[in-house]
Amino acid sequence: MLAPHVTMNVHCGCGHNARIGSYSVLSPYAAVAGAAELGEGVFLGSYAFVAPEKRVGNHSKLSAGAITHNDVPENALAVGSPARIIANYYS
Repeated sequence: MLAPHVTMNVHCGCGHNARIGSYSVLSPYAAVAGAAELGEGVFLGSYAFVAPEKRVGNHSKLSAGAITHNDVPENALAVGSPARIIANYYS
C-alpha cells in the first residue's frame, strides 16, 4: 500500500503487501521486499534493500547499499550490510 506523497525513482521496487508511509523516498534501484513496512518520511539510498517482514521506523534513513537484516528504529541512520545504526536523531 502506497500512502500519498511517496517518491519512487526509476528502477526501484516494491514487493507484495509492502507498506510505504507518506513522504518516503525510494532512490534508484532501492527495493522493499514483500510484507516489509516503511514509516513516514523514510529515505532509502540507491541499492538499499529492506528484507521481507522488516520495518523501518518513521524518519529513518538507509544509506546507499544498506541491507536490513533487522528492524530499524525511528529517527535512525543505518549503513552497511547488514545495516547497523550509526546515528539516532531526536533522542
